[in-house]
Amino acid sequence: MFCIIYYCTVTFFQYLAVQEVLPVILALWFPNLGRGAVGVALLLRSRRIVI
Repeated sequence: MFCIIYYCTVTFFQYLAVQEVLPVILALWFPNLGRGAVGVALLLRSRRIVI
């Protein structure tokens, strides 16, 4: 399921880059930053760390 969501976000940001709404660098980095944020959130949740 996560792979489908990741693929959709990559495709969406590539579309924005092609339409020149978003710079290409941001279009490449946003899906990866989102994936990393989800990973950190899951790690913190599993360890029950309160920030």
